[in-house]
Amino acid sequence: MGVCINFFMDYNLFEVRVADFIFNKEEKLLLLKNSKDTWGILGGHLDKGEQIRDTVHREAMEEANIKIDIRRQFGLRVVSEKNSVVVSFACKYVSGEIKLQEEEVTEHAWVTLDELKDYKLTFGDLPKLAKKALQAVRRK
Repeated sequence: MGVCINFFMDYNLFEVRVADFIFNKEEKLLLLKNSKDTWGILGGHLDKGEQIRDTVHREAMEEANIKIDIRRQFGLRVVSEKNSVVVSFACKYVSGEIKLQEEEVTEHAWVTLDELKDYKLTFGDLPKLAKKALQAVRRK
């Protein structure tokens, strides 16, 4: 995967981003509310020269002040309107009291997959991807 990601970055084909699907021991997903009043998952862009797994950990620490365990990478999708490639990771919450990066995030919630329907989400296939992420977390 590293060679593929470096190719995208070296030739400025796409911005490479990560999506962190983080579940706690009750199998609830961490959702973050942004300034546009929509709820989504934590994530961000890969810095040049950074390993993608390091990005996953860095974003969890920067946006929520938490430590996570990456269980597995489970998805790769192109978001053409944003000229980006998003690599999705299934993660388990390990430790840390949530402290939000206030310039990007206004609230957080731990929610079950069934509760996702009650939230205005940042993208429509988030529930489907969250279900895949939870299955990936359970497999390890």
